Amino acid sequence: MRLDELVKRAESHVKSIPQPDNGMDAEWPLVCARLKIDGRLVATTTAVMRFDAALDVTAADLRVELLFPADDESDTFFQSLASTWTNTGAVAPTL
Repeated sequence: MRLDELVKRAESHVKSIPQPDNGMDAEWPLVCARLKIDGRLVATTTAVMRFDAALDVTAADLRVELLFPADDESDTFFQSLASTWTNTGAVAPTL
């Protein structure tokens, strides 16, 4: 199956899912994920940064995913996670 066929198939499956009105232009290269964690809604904004004009081949292939809290409640959630890791001496997970 070709990629364009897979995209059309995926789009047909999500048409019935109501889309939230987040006030953003649908053409922006962002993903506004809403995650339910321990019964709490955590809203995030994710963007992928590319280095297409880099002179180094390795840097040109690099992609960096940036995840930001989308509202004050989500920011508080992430701050509490950060303080938990700091206060316990635990190391934050990395990829």
